[in-house]
Amino acid sequence: MRITIIGTGYVGLVTGACFAEAGHQVICVDCDAAKISLLKAGGIPIYEPGLAELVKKNVDEDRLGFTTHTKEGVERSDVIFIAVPTPPLPDGAVDLSFIEGVARDIAGAMTSYKIVVDKSTVPVKTGEKVGETIKRYCKAKVEFDVVSNPEFLREGFAVEDFMRPDRVVVGVSSQRPVQAMKEVFAPYNAPIIVTDLNSAESIKHAANSCLALKISYINAISVICGAHRAPVSRRGAGLWRQLFPEGLERVHQNLGTTRLRLPAAQRSSTHQRRADGNVREENRRRPLGAQGKENRRARPGVQAEHG
Repeated sequence: MRITIIGTGYVGLVTGACFAEAGHQVICVDCDAAKISLLKAGGIPIYEPGLAELVKKNVDEDRLGFTTHTKEGVERSDVIFIAVPTPPLPDGAVDLSFIEGVARDIAGAMTSYKIVVDKSTVPVKTGEKVGETIKRYCKAKVEFDVVSNPEFLREGFAVEDFMRPDRVVVGVSSQRPVQAMKEVFAPYNAPIIVTDLNSAESIKHAANSCLALKISYINAISVICGAHRAPVSRRGAGLWRQLFPEGLERVHQNLGTTRLRLPAAQRSSTHQRRADGNVREENRRRPLGAQGKENRRARPGVQAEHG
């Protein structure tokens, strides 16, 4: 399959190199002439384990190339991936000017049917706007399809994640590009989830917030356990495996230990003693009956935790 990647940042360069490694013919486009010159000379503008070797290998084997000309990339490809930045604006909105500009450039260079794939992280309904832009500025009035294909890459594991995905999400507005997208991702032997454009874009945001949600939840549990002297064991608590199937140590490795707060009972005996003292002081101020009710409510949870 002939593929163009527009944008050679973190996502774009990893995507291009991994597609080339799978056997596709790939050309990466970027408006930054210095970056393209660096890549052509064998340099890498970012660090990602295994990426430099992957780029060099596929450049040497003539499956991966670089250019500053969008028109060249569009003419030489069947599928065009947009992987440009979408930075936040001061008011919290997303700057879609790069997406808009690339969509116009693609439209101006199209002379035959193309599949335009949005790989950037974008607000829901961006795919529809990209389609409207291409339709408005396409001089040749040729047919095309816009596809949403969100990325799920982790820094430090991007090459591994791309080459061994647990799923591939493909959002479409018609069935015409589905077979081509399946061919693009066939070498990776991963389940392909075909859905509509808006759902695919929503899936990306749901995935991004999922880990933060799980960490917030287990931190809340740690506070409760610390207050009731119910230690949460990384090895013994089944809750960890349910929340983090890949293993808590892998989460530490991915996020950095300072970014994941462990349960109070594990993090600091000083903090635990302080929490215990606060609970005892609070119990002294409560009527005896209230203490008994609290203890009866807490006991089943403690037994379940140690069981």
